[in-house]
Parts: sequence; C-alpha cells; structure tokens
Amino acid sequence: MNNPASTESMMERLKAEGNALFGDGDYRAAYEKYSEAIRETSHSSREVAILYANRAACCLSMKEYMDAVHDGKKATNIDPTYVKAWVRVATAFAKLESWDQSRAAWESALSSLPTTDLSPAQVTLKTQFETELKTVNAAETKSKASVKGGKYTKVMAGTENMPWSRALALAQDEKLVKGPVPSSGWVILNAYRDFIRGMTNMQQMVVKSKKNKESVQSSLSVLSDITNGILRDERVFHANGQFFDLLQKQTRYEAELTGAWVSGGPKQVQDEVPKRLRATGWLPVRRALSVTVRIWIMRGFLDSNMGALNGGVEFYKRALDVLEWGRLMYPNVPIEVSAPLDVRHFDCAIFEASFVRGVRRAFMNSVLYMKEADACGYTLDDITQIARNLKAETEMSEGSPYCALDTGFYASFWIYPIADALSVLGWYHMQLGLRSVDATNSLESASRDDFFEAAKYYIQSAEKYPEDDEKHPHMLAVALEGLWWGGAPLRETLPVCRNIRATMPKVMKIWQNSSMFMNLRNANCFEAIAFLKEAEEKLAEGVYSLDNAYMPADMAAYEKYSEAIKEDSKNAVLYANRAATSLSMKEFLDAANDAKEATKLDPSYAKAWARLASASQGLGVWDQCFSAWDTALACIPSQDLTDAQKALQAQLQEGLKASKAAQSKPVPRDRIVEIPTAGSGGRNAMNKMPWTRAAAMEKKIIAEDLDSSAIIILYASRTFERGVKTMKTTVKKYIQGELAVEGTPNAIEFMSSGILIDRRCFYMDGREWMNQYMEQVKFEGEYYQAWGKGGSKTVCDQAPGRLKKEGWSSVGPAICMTVRLWIMQGFLMGSTGNQGLATEHYRNAVAVIDWGREKWKDVDRSLRGDIFDVTFRRSVNRLFISAVMDWVDTNDPDCSYTPQDVAKLAQDLIKELWHNTPEKINEDQYHPRHAGFYEASWTYPHADALGILGWFHRRQAKTVKTAEDREIHLTAAARNYMEASNTFPADDEFNVLFKSIALDILREQGTPLRQTLPICKQIRKAIPAVLKIWECSAMSKRRDTGIQEVIEWEYKCQQGLLAGTLTPASKVGHHRS
Repeated sequence: MNNPASTESMMERLKAEGNALFGDGDYRAAYEKYSEAIRETSHSSREVAILYANRAACCLSMKEYMDAVHDGKKATNIDPTYVKAWVRVATAFAKLESWDQSRAAWESALSSLPTTDLSPAQVTLKTQFETELKTVNAAETKSKASVKGGKYTKVMAGTENMPWSRALALAQDEKLVKGPVPSSGWVILNAYRDFIRGMTNMQQMVVKSKKNKESVQSSLSVLSDITNGILRDERVFHANGQFFDLLQKQTRYEAELTGAWVSGGPKQVQDEVPKRLRATGWLPVRRALSVTVRIWIMRGFLDSNMGALNGGVEFYKRALDVLEWGRLMYPNVPIEVSAPLDVRHFDCAIFEASFVRGVRRAFMNSVLYMKEADACGYTLDDITQIARNLKAETEMSEGSPYCALDTGFYASFWIYPIADALSVLGWYHMQLGLRSVDATNSLESASRDDFFEAAKYYIQSAEKYPEDDEKHPHMLAVALEGLWWGGAPLRETLPVCRNIRATMPKVMKIWQNSSMFMNLRNANCFEAIAFLKEAEEKLAEGVYSLDNAYMPADMAAYEKYSEAIKEDSKNAVLYANRAATSLSMKEFLDAANDAKEATKLDPSYAKAWARLASASQGLGVWDQCFSAWDTALACIPSQDLTDAQKALQAQLQEGLKASKAAQSKPVPRDRIVEIPTAGSGGRNAMNKMPWTRAAAMEKKIIAEDLDSSAIIILYASRTFERGVKTMKTTVKKYIQGELAVEGTPNAIEFMSSGILIDRRCFYMDGREWMNQYMEQVKFEGEYYQAWGKGGSKTVCDQAPGRLKKEGWSSVGPAICMTVRLWIMQGFLMGSTGNQGLATEHYRNAVAVIDWGREKWKDVDRSLRGDIFDVTFRRSVNRLFISAVMDWVDTNDPDCSYTPQDVAKLAQDLIKELWHNTPEKINEDQYHPRHAGFYEASWTYPHADALGILGWFHRRQAKTVKTAEDREIHLTAAARNYMEASNTFPADDEFNVLFKSIALDILREQGTPLRQTLPICKQIRKAIPAVLKIWECSAMSKRRDTGIQEVIEWEYKCQQGLLAGTLTPASKVGHHRS
C-alpha cells in the first residue's frame, strides 16, 4: 500500500520540476512532469487542481487550446473558486473563438473574487477580467458580422445551374472525360453525392421535446458523409438557414451516442483510448474516434471559411494530431475488425492514408487563410514546408483499390493535393518577389528569380488540375502575373495567355456559376485574354516585339496620376497608386495623405490601407500604422481566396510583422540627443546650461568685440525662450459654455527660429512641456489653417487653388506655419534617434521653400513670408543635410541616400554660400542687427558642411580597396575636419571636437609627432574657454571622452620625448589605457 506522505512528497517534487521546466520555456517537458504528478495522487484536492491548471498553462503556451480547456475545466471542477483555472479556460475558449464559453469562464473568474474589501492585487484582476469580457464581446460582434456576410449563410439560388448539376448533365450525355486525369466534373459530382446524402439524412432528423428536454433521432452517418464530401472538394458545400441549428443537434446526437470526445483535445484522446480499448474493444473506440475527428474537421472547415481563422487551423491540426498518432500507435490493427459493413465506411476510413491526406490538404489551405499567420507560429517557410511534405507524401502513396470504383476519388486524394501544394509553392515565391517590388518599385535579380520560380510552380499546378477545372486557368493567370513582374518577353507570356483563352470555354461548361465566377475572383483570367487581344493587335501593327517585355499598365509617375486625378477625383485606385509612387520615393507625408483619401473613397480597398500603414511606419505614427494593417487584412475575404488575394494577404501579414519589428527595434543610445530639462537637476542644472553661462559673459564679449560662440547660443536661446514663454500663456477656457483656446499664435515661429539658429538651444523645463507643445501645435495649426495632412507635393498642389480663393493673407501664413511645424517635427524626431523621419520632415520643408521661391519669385516678401528667404532656406537645408548624414550613418537598410549624396549636398551648400555672400543679398535688413544672425546664416553652415565632408572622406576610407585611395580619403578627411574646426569660434565645443577627430585620423595615418602634437596643444589651450560655456552641453560626455584621451596621449608622447624614447619624427598611434 502506498504511503500517503511519500505520495504527496513525490507529487510536490514532480510539481516543482514542472514549474522549473515551465519557467525555462520547456512546456512539453513541463506538461509531462505535471502529468506524472497527477498520476501520483488518486484524490481530488486543491493541489491536484493546481496541477491541472498548470498543465492547462502548458497547453496554452503550446497553442493546444482544446487540451487547455479540458485541463482548466478539470481544475475548476475540483475547485470552482480557482481564479487562475477559470482564466485559462476563458483564454483557451477565446483562442478557439468560442465566445459564449469564454464569456462564461471570465464571468466565473470574476465571481470567484470577493465582492468587498478587495486587495490591490484583486482590484487589478477585477479590472483585467472586466476588460477581457469587453474584448470577448467585441470579438464576438465582429465574428457574427463576418458570419452574417459569409458565403455559406445564404441559400444558393438556382441550384440546377451549380457545378454539380451541370456536371451531372454532362455525365449523362457521356461528355465527362475519364482516365488518369478525369474531368473535374467527376470530382465535384462524387463530392456532391457524399455531401448531399449527409445533408438529406440530417434534414430528416426527428426532434422531440418532452418536459423541457429535447431528444434527437437521426442517422449516424451524417457527419461522415458531409465531411467526406468536403474533403473530396470543399466547393461542394452549400447550406440553407437551418443548417447550423441542425448541425449542432446532429453533432450532439452522434457524440453522445458514440461517446466521442467533445470537450478535450488530442492529449485527452491519446490518454483515454488505451483505457477504452481494454474495456470495450475496437468497434466502439473506432466509432468514438471517427465522430471526434469529423467534428473537428467540420469545425475547422466552418471556422476557416467564416472568419474564425485561428480556430480553423487549430481544429484541423487537432484532427491531424490524432490521425497521425493513431496510424503510428496502431499500424497493424486490421481495418475490418469485425465491423459491420454499414458502419465500416465511417468507422475505419479515418486512419487510411487518403483520408489523412485530405485533412492535411485542408489544414494547409486553412493556414493560408489566416489573417495573422505569425500569431499561430506559421512563417512563410513553415507553410512552404507543409506544402512540400504534402506533395512528397502524395507522390509516394499508392493508389487505393477504391479508385477503380469511384471516378474522381483518385483526383480528390492524389491529383488535387499535389496541385494545391504546387500552388502554395508558387504563392511562396510570389510573396518574396512582391515584397521587393513594393519596397523599391524596382526589380533586383533575386526578385526576378522569385517571380519566375513562382510562375513555374503555378504552371505545374495548373497542369495537375483537370483542364476543365476553374483552378486550371486561374493558376495559369497567376503564373502570368509572375512572368509579367519578372519581365518575361512576349514570346513567353503570350502562350500562357493563349492557354487560358483555350481552356475557359471548357471550364465554363461546369464552373460558370461557381463562387469563383460569381465573385469575380477569376477576373485575372479575363484580364489575360484581354491583354492577349491587345498584344496580338500591336504585334500585327509592329508596335510590339516578341523579344520585349510588356505587361498591363500599372504604376505610372506621380505627375501622371495627378493628371488622372484631376479628371477623376473620386477614383480610389488613382490615389492609392499615387501613394505607392510617393512611398517608392520615401515621401511619407504625401503617401499617407493619398492613401487616406483612397480609403475614404473605398473603405474596403486593402492596398490603400496597406500603403497608409507603410507611410505611417515611415512617419513613426505607430497607432495609425497598426490600425491600417489590421484594416487592410480585414478587407481580404475570409474564404475562397484567389491566389492573388492569398498573396496579398500574406504580404499584408508580413508588412504588419515588419512594422512591429521596426517599432520594437531599440534606438541606439548614441543616436539619441540628450535634451536639457529642469527636472533633471532643477534650477542649478539650468544655471549651468550654455546660454546661462553665455549671458554672464555677454557684456565683456560685446565690449571687447570677441569672436565667441556665446553670441550664437544667446541669440538662439533667447529666440527659442520667447516662443516657450508665449506657449505657456496659451490656456483653455470655457466661453459661453464651449471650450476654447486662448493664446498668442507665434510660439512655433520663435521656437523653430531658435532651433534654426542653433539647435543646441532646445530644452524642456518640465514634464508638461511636451503636452503644452502639442496643444500649441494644434492651436496654431488651426489658427493659420496649416496643412495638417500630406507633404510637400500636397502643399504645392493645393496652395495655388487656395490662393485664388483666400488670398495671400490666408495662404502665406498657412504655408509658413506648415513649414515651421515640419521643422519642429524633424528636430524632435532626430532628437529621439529617428533620423529617417527627421529627414522626411526637413526634406518636405526644403521642397516647399524651393518650389515657392521659384513659383512666387516676384511676389513681395511681406506677402509670401520670410520662409522663402535664402538665409531661411539655408538654415533648414543645414538641418536637412545633417539629418541625412546621421541617417546614412545608422546603416539603416531603408535609407534611400548614400554617402556620396551627403557629400554632394554639403558641396552644394558651400557653393551656395559663396554665391550668396552677405554683400550680394539684402535680406539681412529684415532681421535684427545681431551678430548671431551672421554666425547662424554663414559661419556655422559653412563649418557644418566642411565637417560633413570630413565625415564622408573618413567613411570612404573604410570602403576603398587600395591603400593609396585610403590614404587620399584620410588626408582629405583630416583637412576638412581641421578647416571646419577653425571655422567655428575658438570657444565652441565643435572647435575642439573636430580637432580631436582630425587628430585621430592623422594618428591613424602614422603622422609624425611634429605635426600631431601642435594640434594637441591647440585643443588643450582651447579647453578652458570652451568649458566656460559648454561644460554641461548635451554632447559633453562624448566630447570630454575624446578630449581626455587626447590629453593623456599628449602627456605620454611628451614623456617619451623627454626620455629620448621618441623623436619629433616618431609616429605614435592612439594611446590605449
């Protein structure tokens, strides 16, 4: 007899081991440990409930939701107040999209909490459960809407014209082909035979009610017949309004009569089958297994085709788990086992290879239907492997003797699985190719290879299907798309078009009224035929050549779409295509504006939502990005997807996944600019800021006419501070019962001007600063009617029209405010490390300024505004070039600029400075006569440009192949950095920073001490003056680290010279401590 104490000790040990394995993420091993612990005890107790709940957690982590429900319910049966167990039951039911049961479990979890005197933890749980209940209700509403509009909820009209009816008529006239590849008519006809037998028997069900109890009498072969028909060809499915109610009754009837497993999952089945076999033998167990598996197949089919995509995959997967386990566990059990003939067809067939293959084919297709494949752990490669496995298994499988008796059986379970698998392999390569096209709007060789590979598989798929199956020409049409995208010449594409044209009459004899035809999902076939007609005409005219590639017109230039929009302003496709053009040029503001317009015109336009999502990602507007991806996915039909729709769906899923990865990617700390705040050190910290120290030196600097960086930072900070003070006077008030904003609408002007003078002036003096700023942006944007949507192209397109209607008094300030808001946004994005987005905003600002300077060059400055001044444009351009450089320096694969582009921009800035000297322009009369204006408009832009050229040459030195070229670039880099350093005032931190970079380069070149030590001396002598102003600047840490290294290196070298171990000709590299 077992010792209870010993048993309890063993259970606790196994539980602890399970907990440890669960914590390590080894859920399978943890499940086994909890199972051993459960077997160690024979009584029900709180500890056993915990073990079942823990095992349910393992199942949830492994996405085995049915088993999670089973174990969670076991736990709640033992302890009805066990909150965690109810949570696991609720979560599992939600994953299975069983909303009523999930809701009931959440309500049970809530009722298990105390009603009064809740602890803080219990209050948190209560809030969480209430939120989950709302989520379940919302999900159920969405699911019901999907079902209501689904393809299987209405009675199909005119059934005499359905494919099976048309096939029957052809068969009676002996016009259906038999042989190794029979007509698709035999496939759908025999699928219909099974399906309609089950439907007819179910409709003959007898339901009686007595004393509020319902009893059902029906055939036990209904689920077998219906699922056999669906596995043969799912296109056979059709239902009337009574179907779902009858199916529920039929399922319950067959489950109760056979003892099927209705609440658990595969693990429960695998655990209980051996026990039942010992008690009852094979016949009852086979019946129970058959009904269980067929219930799961039915649920998988319905869920997959009615929007509950995760549930569909889950149920098919559970069926496969049991089928594969049964074939492996009981390979030698005879199929007959004394089963009467009338039950053999549904008791025994489920373990036959053809049946398993049919389920595996349905499972593969259900995975493709999923809106969020990554949520279930299936990647593109996973799906491809499923297809390869199905193809290989089918090819190795021998035909069944039943094939000779049932024309169409061989096609359903040997030909069609291979054809489907080949189409999935084509779909996979199409996704890879389309992803590249959408990203760059151009084709790399790898993309072409993927498109050609996709076409190859799609053609093989088409050739596998019977010639008169609607999927045959459809696969050819998708293959044609791959050839078009890959740039195949007409001599390769036209034969495919002719093949489509030749097969369509044969197809329409059977499939003319199929759901694919009725829903125009085979429109690509007719597009191919139309393209063939046009191409043949142009070949005859000599316009086309067979050796050249042509495809239907798709993407055009931005201007062409703009012209088309003027003619047809309500066409969503034109806006979406123009958005795609803007995306390819990384003009995200304009792309977002056009994409939004397209979605307004057509809320079901998936590509428009996808382009809005891509633009939003580029703008860093993550909420809008993810919402747009979700909406795009929701626009894809939930059932009967064409291959093009499947490709688009997978592309959208990958886009969402990429956006999530982009959002979660941390910004390197060295890319983030530290922003001074009062909160980081109070008033003392602000007193150490450069502008505060500069103010203390101001009188002396002016009196002695010193060239000091104090002048520019004072000019910048006072301008910026004026804007901040104005911002803080803006308040919200209720005026006559309505909320209104009261303030002065020039804060953004002064703040942006301060940043343009010297961006180091920026600070935030409290936690509420950003909220206040956003309120000011909204206030001034509305006050001046600035462009809140779109980018430079949108402004340039709309401004002339607004000018005619509203005049300069309205449009001038609106454009000025729009540009200044872009400047502010660019600066803020750059400060947080998002250099790509900073570049986008600065680029838009520069583009509008350049356009306006040309468009309105003869308009008086007082009307058009100061943003079109050459000095204003230069200041914005300076920020733009720096942002581009920083973006390139991140090695971001999405960056559309090269180091050469940056160098060209810097060189152009220097040329512009030489051309527009202060003597040549008169714009300074419009600015305060402040020395800082000259520094900000000429000195500092010149110094920045020289420093950027130094950056370029230093970067190039790392990539050139020869030592000679490397030396040339390093020499140029050191020279540019020294020139930049000497252009800055001697007390600016950039003076010593750029000198230390130049010194690094010279030491890297092996420059003798006679040249490097004088630079060290210059740095050392400049440090006291620099620190008087810039000791506590945002870049002090980076700057001081370099300076300290220079001082230590100089000391070591001087010691060497004194000791005689070094000479002025010695070449000494970096000192390493």
